[in-house]
Amino acid sequence: MPSVRISLLAAVLLMSLTVGACGAGREQSGVEHAVDDLYGAFSARDATKACNLLTPDGRRRVAGQAAGGAGGTRGACERVLGRALAGPSDRFAQAANVEVSDVKVSGNQASATASLKGWETRVGLAKLGGAWRVYDLNLRSGR
Repeated sequence: MPSVRISLLAAVLLMSLTVGACGAGREQSGVEHAVDDLYGAFSARDATKACNLLTPDGRRRVAGQAAGGAGGTRGACERVLGRALAGPSDRFAQAANVEVSDVKVSGNQASATASLKGWETRVGLAKLGGAWRVYDLNLRSGR
């Protein structure tokens, strides 16, 4: 009987590891998808969609880029991003080709590296209402 118990215990442990790995894979995929969606919104110059992909704190940070800190409203975020996305078209067209790597998930927090031609961005995300939302973008030139 002990060998049956050990085999059963081993099978249960293996199944729990497999289920856990699948959950982690889903979370990583969700993070990658959120970053892809944000950069797709940049490429399409869609400030409304981009702001909808940010956490409330992320919207406040974007809105704070305006002179005098425009506050954290979605409208302020859209105005600031709308002005930023009105720049030269080739600069944002390549955003659709973002490469997402180095995804790290810890509970409801995650980070990932988004890379474009000559640029690398570390992106901070939080899971809100079951969806990953961006709260931090740190742009720096080079790799």
